[in-house]
Amino acid sequence: MSEFTVLVGNAAGTPLPAGLTQVLSQSDTLRIVDVVRNWAQLLAMVERHHPDLLVLDRMLWRAASGRRLQRISLPSPAPRIVMFSDLLDASVVGEAIAYGVQGCMTSVASESQWSNAIQVVLDGDIAMPRKLLASALENSLHRRVDDPTWPEKLSAEGNEPLTDRERDVIRCVTSGMTNKEIARHLGISDATVKTHLHHVFGKLKVGRRMLLVPGSTLAS
Repeated sequence: MSEFTVLVGNAAGTPLPAGLTQVLSQSDTLRIVDVVRNWAQLLAMVERHHPDLLVLDRMLWRAASGRRLQRISLPSPAPRIVMFSDLLDASVVGEAIAYGVQGCMTSVASESQWSNAIQVVLDGDIAMPRKLLASALENSLHRRVDDPTWPEKLSAEGNEPLTDRERDVIRCVTSGMTNKEIARHLGISDATVKTHLHHVFGKLKVGRRMLLVPGSTLAS
């Protein structure tokens, strides 16, 4: 059984989420490297230990600039990132995926929700509430396309236009369909749905390694 190293960044004076604490204390496959309380320590530990997973308090994260956030992705391989916050909405999720975060959790998430999200992210997929992810994608398109008929056009500077099939997939996502439902609706495989979404995120430059997991692993 593979072991994964975990580095936790938690704002000073705030407790770790109870569900996360339970998962980390009971897991046989997750080894905690450290729990750090400021951004300088976090960057130093990432560069020194190259953890597989970074679990990050949004309060600590927002104290950093975009350039500092990008430094997390410099080690190779880069750590996968799960962010937690007291509040999750479409703007928070959009902000997270713009910096390559693969998972978004509320601070009050249960032990089972944390366990599922961590496993999904370590498997290379995204663990985010589907409705918020769909809203974040829609908002991202609105920011990049000065046209209310999105996603019919994509004219943002330097962006490759979306294909007709990619636009079909986006419409399905924003209507609330799961990956399996999209696959049935369009007559394609689940894997092809994930590939189209990977291309969409890449073209819109809203994150890195962005793959959606099947709907059963995402909160509704």
